[in-house]
Amino acid sequence: MPRDGAIYILDAYKMVAAQDGPKDFGIGTGSNPEVAKSLDRIVQWQNEQEFASFAFPVRPEQVDIRIKNQAGCFTFHVPAMPQLDQAKLEIKEIVVPHQEKAGLRRKLARIRVHPFGIFGDLSSLCTTLEFQYDPTSWT
Repeated sequence: MPRDGAIYILDAYKMVAAQDGPKDFGIGTGSNPEVAKSLDRIVQWQNEQEFASFAFPVRPEQVDIRIKNQAGCFTFHVPAMPQLDQAKLEIKEIVVPHQEKAGLRRKLARIRVHPFGIFGDLSSLCTTLEFQYDPTSWT
């Protein structure tokens, strides 16, 4: 049975402050001490390190083609906040009815928002070509 889709939008610059975190946090990068501390806990196996007490937006270093192509922010969830509070963070939801998903995908593909444009690998190229030759494959 086809399902509706959804797009979620939030103001990344307000995200931390809405969770009672530092008002001037902004969007985290590897040079931010809170981000570095939380990442070290995972990457360097430094279990004595504390995670930040709030989820935060992060913009990773753009060293990978997938990250460059996505050109976006991600959210880093910590044990104290495994899920974002949709009301508190004023997260907007745009519902895409299932019958409109294929048409929206075609429109996005025209502006290079398709699997190959985002991920840039062989598998996503195949998916994109399959759609271009059989648009019903992305319903």
